Amino acid sequence: MKAHIDFRHSDEEAAHFDKIGFGAKITNAYELENGFIAVIVDWDSKIDRHKIKHAQEGCIIYSSEKEVAIELEFQDYSFKYDDLEDDVYPRIEVLLDYKGSEKRMDYVCFQNLKYQAAVYFAPQDWNYSKNPKKIDF
Repeated sequence: MKAHIDFRHSDEEAAHFDKIGFGAKITNAYELENGFIAVIVDWDSKIDRHKIKHAQEGCIIYSSEKEVAIELEFQDYSFKYDDLEDDVYPRIEVLLDYKGSEKRMDYVCFQNLKYQAAVYFAPQDWNYSKNPKKIDF
């Protein structure tokens, strides 16, 4: 399995990232005992750093080529395209490529930290149970 970041953005968004000196990278990735994959992503900006402190969850993207990704959006730092009326949010995609694995993976959640996120992926059947037991409470 491989984890990587993708900047699938328009020329306007790329120019916006360049303008603010934005950069992002994967600092660590772990396979946990339960089969989950945790990917740690850091980001920073040279200009207006305080506006990209936290990311929000965007679209979940599945690929027929055994990839799953989550968009992380920076909604505190919107900008406008020349030809669009709505605000646009800079975003990065955190992808998990599991082509070399027998497992099928799903995006589960992410932990939003200051200038960082921990993104969790899990085997597709992680929450499937054959014999669930009801809990009286």
